[in-house]
Amino acid sequence: MIISIVNEIVTDMSLPFYHGTAQFQNLIADEQTLPAIYLDQPITANYNLSQSGYTSATYPINVLFLFKSELDWTPEQHDTNCIQLAETKIREFINRCEANPAFDSVSNISSTEFINLFDCNVSGKTLSLTLQVNNQYSVCADASIDLTRGTVVNSDGSYNNVVGMGNTLTLADINVTDSDGSTTTIPAMTDYVCTPNSGVTPSGIAYQHPQQTFQTVSYRIGDAAWIEANNPYPTNPANPLYTAELVNTYTLVNNNVFGNTYRFTDQSGNVAILNNSTAVSTPDTIIDHYRGMEWGFNDRQTGNNKNWETAIDDCLALNVQGFDDWYLPTTTEWFSLLEINGNWVNINNVIFGGGRNFWCGETDYNDITRATIFNSTSSISFVVNRSLKTSNLNYIPVRRRY
Repeated sequence: MIISIVNEIVTDMSLPFYHGTAQFQNLIADEQTLPAIYLDQPITANYNLSQSGYTSATYPINVLFLFKSELDWTPEQHDTNCIQLAETKIREFINRCEANPAFDSVSNISSTEFINLFDCNVSGKTLSLTLQVNNQYSVCADASIDLTRGTVVNSDGSYNNVVGMGNTLTLADINVTDSDGSTTTIPAMTDYVCTPNSGVTPSGIAYQHPQQTFQTVSYRIGDAAWIEANNPYPTNPANPLYTAELVNTYTLVNNNVFGNTYRFTDQSGNVAILNNSTAVSTPDTIIDHYRGMEWGFNDRQTGNNKNWETAIDDCLALNVQGFDDWYLPTTTEWFSLLEINGNWVNINNVIFGGGRNFWCGETDYNDITRATIFNSTSSISFVVNRSLKTSNLNYIPVRRRY
């Protein structure tokens, strides 16, 4: 639902709209599609249940406004040709969202600038905002009430009745067929818990894994494309207890495997990060219970000054807490640390800031002697760039834990 609404808004803005892994890869491989707007994934919905039995949904989304840039541009050229244009389109997009009858409200609005992103060199801004849709659904009868006409209808139109002003309508009872075939009659607007189907027991957690790397050709063992082919993300359970969702960037909706709602913990389940500026503990590794990732703690890797080949070799040889499946993170895995409000998750209060460069696992699309790097210029600013593989830079290992 939210994808189609955003698609309609972007289409009215006369810009190409992209969403999903396949379209993401096509977008970065074809410069002719720019400028464009990309709706990031996954799409998370937060539900609120009222005492009357109706649910409403809010969607925190990230939208990238992409404009073609050149690697040798000055900051002023980036600002004139990309950043300012992205700002104009962002304001238009927000105004269209606020005017769209599909939304009750638009909130938590922020944006982040970026330059020379991806191999095709794009600059622009990332818009983060929360959209609340205006339709509500009954958890029992799936009915909605149109007060302007005094007519009660359900969602598929199979039931309708006209109610006069000041009159009372008694809703008919509902027949519920359980998984064992038994039928029960219950009053309308009443919660009913079905018996689980025999032999199907929910188990495990479905994690929101980062999007796959855009690199499809491998240039050596352990680079991004090789990891994607030989060390994929663990398969989520077919019948999970629940899908990992966030209350905010650092708090889960449901308990993690340790029985608490901390998104970032150490190996024993103790909280590791409270917010963007507070790291509680200094463990060997930090587990992200939303993305299913595990990051090496930064004090083991800062100041290492290794070239790209050596950094990959060091990650592949690393054995921490009994795990030896470490590798250099991909660009999209760095992006998975983007906060809902547009800032970055600071893994231990020293990763971001200070202008350090970190190796990524991808090789430059246009020059295989260069690799992608992630530069943290501050806690809310970043640059994805390239550097010669022979350069000596920092690195942080990561593994796909869940």
